[in-house]
Amino acid sequence: SRWLSEYYEKSPSLDAIYRFMDAISDREDRIKKTVQRNSSNLIGEGPTLILYDVTTLYFESFEEDAIRQSGFSKDNKFRETQIVLALAATPDGLPLWYEVYPGKTAEGKTFMDYMQKMPQLTARARAGLASGRGDVVCRGVIAADSAMFNSINIEELKKNLEKLNKKIEKITKEKEEYSE
Repeated sequence: SRWLSEYYEKSPSLDAIYRFMDAISDREDRIKKTVQRNSSNLIGEGPTLILYDVTTLYFESFEEDAIRQSGFSKDNKFRETQIVLALAATPDGLPLWYEVYPGKTAEGKTFMDYMQKMPQLTARARAGLASGRGDVVCRGVIAADSAMFNSINIEELKKNLEKLNKKIEKITKEKEEYSE
């Protein structure tokens, strides 16, 4: 409310803000894709480095639900409920994608799910091919802390490598045919 008042000279009530948040929650995927597309336009050819990190956000609440749950808190708020937020960004701080996980989700368990959902890391992006459709293309490295690269995730990445190579070949062929 203060931010809206300061920057836009509007002072909505807290109830109005909550109603607005309810209204946009149904459009979360569309909003994420819009942020991703706009970041893509600013980046151009795609980042050579994607920074991936996970944090916890706590609530002044002790009642759990499907997403707000007790879990390991980075803020030392072990009794309050929390959510786990995963974010990928460029080194300049441009957001690329985010996911929200239930509060008791371990950091390392977010990585593979995130890799599947993040559009920048689809087969097209992993191959370093420009799609011409505004996808952010990662032509380099994903940096994350060691919790993300545990033995389970490494094995899963190895298993998916063959599938990924087949997708890359298919996309490359489609791109070549499209270019002709």
